[in-house]
Amino acid sequence: MSGYEWHCDECGRIMNYQHGFSTDTGEWTCTECDCHNDVSPNNIEHYGEKPASENQLRYIRQIENLLEINFYGSSFEEASDFIDGNKDLYEAKLHTPYKFR
Repeated sequence: MSGYEWHCDECGRIMNYQHGFSTDTGEWTCTECDCHNDVSPNNIEHYGEKPASENQLRYIRQIENLLEINFYGSSFEEASDFIDGNKDLYEAKLHTPYKFR
């Protein structure tokens, strides 16, 4: 599986450069932290392509309406980033009385 950069699920280190690294078995134990990682095609098939969930989109619509901002992404990861980046402000404004918003 050359052409992919494999990061350890635990420590985030790039495993491609670890001595003996191979994706032949579909598994690799990180030499830095001993975390067992899936390095099979199943682990890259939907990376960045998984669509945002209905729950995420529902929450995003509430954030957009209250904060008057727009979400332009479509993937699960983009939705997660948008929610994480705006959640604190959304919750603070949500709990502020209308006359002070």
